[in-house]
Amino acid sequence: MLNDNNNSNNVAGPMRQQTNGSRSVFARVMSTENIQVIFDPKSKDAWFDTKTRTLMMPNWTDMTPEVYDLLLSHEVSHALHTPTGGWLNTVDELVGADASDADKQVARQYLNIIEDARIERLIKAKYPGLARDYIKGYKWLVDNKMFGDITNTDISTMNFIDRINLHFKAGNHTDFTVPFSPEEQDIVDMVENASTFDDVAKVTRLVWDHAKGESENAPKPQSGGQGDGDGEGEAQEGEGEGTGNRPNNRMSNMASKT
Repeated sequence: MLNDNNNSNNVAGPMRQQTNGSRSVFARVMSTENIQVIFDPKSKDAWFDTKTRTLMMPNWTDMTPEVYDLLLSHEVSHALHTPTGGWLNTVDELVGADASDADKQVARQYLNIIEDARIERLIKAKYPGLARDYIKGYKWLVDNKMFGDITNTDISTMNFIDRINLHFKAGNHTDFTVPFSPEEQDIVDMVENASTFDDVAKVTRLVWDHAKGESENAPKPQSGGQGDGDGEGEAQEGEGEGTGNRPNNRMSNMASKT
């Protein structure tokens, strides 16, 4: 990982002549606190640790200024709006305090995807100029297959939680359309209207229960899989589709870490 002294180097590409050091200042100003901002070329994801108040940024090849603004503002919004205590309590309520680390990791991914929709809506409302960055940034993420090869995938066969994630990220900012059944659309509308973290927790429970029904009614996968993350709420990039009620980690390159 890089420290602030190492973060002053220019990054590759047309980055508006910004340095990682100036981006760190930008993130601190937006978050209104002295969060630690780390730029790590080895990191696959952007994430924010709600306990240590650390924001991790990747240095992907040919990242555009809009992608930097998208990822930084997304994680800053976690800093502003995602509560640590409520986060942990909701995970325990979903799977039980004595659940395995693997089950808790899946619950964290569900909660993070629903919370992502809320915190992105809040940060864009606070800083309306980000709307353009989100449109261009998500187009870059889709074009660079950061969500997998979704243009050549039958989206209707994907897990409900993966389709929610795609809808609020790619669907809300590009011309990509994600299909939902009428029953699912009712839940998606609730995600759209969630204004508090308590709302997010309630909707996550609905999505979780829906996913359990999906898993019980669907045939078990014959092969494939994905990375499980680090057990701490950080979504890691995987190599396969979501299985059962587990989200596809390739679709979550931004996360709140607890």
